[in-house]
Amino acid sequence: MLMDVNDITANRCKYLKIVRTKLLEHFSRILPTEPSKSRRVTQLGRPQSKRDLTETAAEYYADNILNPIPLKEIITLISKSTVLVDIVPHNAFQSIMTNLLESTITFIPLYKRGQKHTIQSFLEGIGDLYNVGLQPQIANLYPPVQFPVSRGTPMISPLIKWDHSEDYYVFRYKEKNKIFSTERIITITPDDEDFEYMYGHVIDERILLPVTSCLYEIWRTIGSLNGTDHKNIPIVFENIKFVRATHLSKRDKLELTLVIQESNNTFQILEKSNVVVSGIVRLPNNIAKERLQFLAKSDDAEECMNTSDIYKKLRVCGYQYTGWYRSLKSASINGSVGHIKWSSNWVAFIDNMVQMKSLSLDSRNVIYITTQIRKLVIDPEFHIRQLPKLSIEERNVPVRIYGSLDAIVSGGIEIYGQRFVAISRRPANIKPVHEEYKFIGYRDHTTISLKDAVQISIQIALECHELRNVKVIEVVEDDDKILLEDLITPIIHEVLSNLPLVQSNLTLVATKNRFHSSLLPENLLVIQPNNVLKDDTFLMVIGVGILTKDGHTLLSNVMAGGFLFTREDLNATYDNELLQQYNLNIILEKRTERESVLLLRKTQNVIMRREVVYINNYEFSWIIKLKSVMEVVDETNSRITLVAEGDPESGVLGFVNCLRREPGGKTVRCVFIQDEHAPKFSLQAPFYMNHLLLDLPMNVLRPGKVWGSYRHLPLPPPEPVLVQCGYVTQAVGKRL
Repeated sequence: MLMDVNDITANRCKYLKIVRTKLLEHFSRILPTEPSKSRRVTQLGRPQSKRDLTETAAEYYADNILNPIPLKEIITLISKSTVLVDIVPHNAFQSIMTNLLESTITFIPLYKRGQKHTIQSFLEGIGDLYNVGLQPQIANLYPPVQFPVSRGTPMISPLIKWDHSEDYYVFRYKEKNKIFSTERIITITPDDEDFEYMYGHVIDERILLPVTSCLYEIWRTIGSLNGTDHKNIPIVFENIKFVRATHLSKRDKLELTLVIQESNNTFQILEKSNVVVSGIVRLPNNIAKERLQFLAKSDDAEECMNTSDIYKKLRVCGYQYTGWYRSLKSASINGSVGHIKWSSNWVAFIDNMVQMKSLSLDSRNVIYITTQIRKLVIDPEFHIRQLPKLSIEERNVPVRIYGSLDAIVSGGIEIYGQRFVAISRRPANIKPVHEEYKFIGYRDHTTISLKDAVQISIQIALECHELRNVKVIEVVEDDDKILLEDLITPIIHEVLSNLPLVQSNLTLVATKNRFHSSLLPENLLVIQPNNVLKDDTFLMVIGVGILTKDGHTLLSNVMAGGFLFTREDLNATYDNELLQQYNLNIILEKRTERESVLLLRKTQNVIMRREVVYINNYEFSWIIKLKSVMEVVDETNSRITLVAEGDPESGVLGFVNCLRREPGGKTVRCVFIQDEHAPKFSLQAPFYMNHLLLDLPMNVLRPGKVWGSYRHLPLPPPEPVLVQCGYVTQAVGKRL
């Protein structure tokens, strides 16, 4: 059966009118009857017409159902930056909308695709609305609250907490503050971290303000005047004059006033109205034209000096640099080429360039201070570009001195026309040590001061072991009645400080807070009793009552041939079998006003061979024998004994002291007999042999069969004496 298309269209329109009437009847019950002013598109996809302005919501949705619009046509009419909310429960449009929408349109579904429909997914969609900047009224989701609430109503705020389980680093962008005054005051204090590094600039034992820091502050000031980081500004200094050296104090602050004259580009740095630095500063139009071009290598000298060698040479010349001012990593002997470690500190880096010139100057008796720089060029951008070309582990920037151009170049920094002035070095402020040289008996039980007993013991120990690093440990137990002034290690620190080329390594074992650390020497290490290292050995171990109580644990910390210094009661008795059990020999036995002090030595290897050489001040045939014996003797278990008897003024002590510093001299021992009634020396005589078993380098026998040696002890302080008359010398004329 055939039907005319026109008949189908006519019937369809007739039925649609009936459907539209029924839809309007039902929609009018649930939808607002007022015309909507927010709709921008009709059901036909055309712009809103005058008829649409009076169209109700029921008419709008009824026409949409009866006349559907293609989705692609609707999407093209959606404006950018629109937020679309999908409220369809079966989420069929999510994949379609995601593919069709532009990236600038935000699509938020209230139901997650492929998930169960839950309240949580709905609330997450509400949260997404917040994230895009909308303000949904979520209070309408809850029943109205009747105020006031009951007392048992829980608070919401305790349930909301910050999650601090993870830490994140964020960038901090600090805007450069622009200043408008060309005068600036800076205050330098040792507590300020920004200026702490300056206190490593020590010359002739004085902390001097680095001259390069003054120029750096001018550079910073210009950056602040331009409202930008100074490290992004290339700069040129000219005709720089360092008028006076400025001292830095670790207690007082230093105020400097920086003044820049914009009319002529001159600057001055003043301290209390006194000019410290002056010169000219300018910002170049083309920094590349200010720098040297096509520089060739001026010298191919080998950089054979490392950091230790460089600063050892500078220290001898009076430059005691520390910290970042010790950044020279290598240099040639003549100081023409080298490398400087880059530590992101412009002041220290430029100062290390100046140090290169000091290496080439002979300044043993004078100090060279920079007084003038003709020109200083700093190109920070070029300098930073050179760093990636260097080793990542150590960014050592090459530095080179061009003698013909009178220039120092390193990276993007160039110094021209550096001038020095030579000033006399300060005389060394060394306190003289006044001592007397006298005989000290070893075991005569005489009364001396504790300080003298300690000094004698240290001299004996260093005479047996020529050490540069002297390790001593003192053990103070809880039941020992030892006060701060009774400690031995501070006395040893004082004694060793008067000896050149000897460093003290002192350790005190005591309970915590027994002795106030501020009253102890700075290099004294204080440890707890349970922290004593069992494998660590010391030249001397000091204790109290070691022979009268179980002190054998301390013996494991005594080095081979080392010493044990013990303090015993005056009436205490000790067992000689204990000494034999632990192979200890008594070297020194003295008394103080309150106690007895003993120095014991741990026995070394058994001596298998002894050679005796009798010396004479008036006949020297013994020298040939001495030379032949020293060439063949074994240092481990052989000894050469030089004997001087019958001549109380023999120079054997000084001779042996020098001889022991020669190769093979450690085997040499001295026996100086100054007792006329003493028996003739013989290795078979028990009197001599028993003392030689102590293996001491210096052995002097005085009348009364007293063994000992000559020692240096401090002179007693001078005491005023009444006299009948005095003499006065007038130092300045006409002024009494």
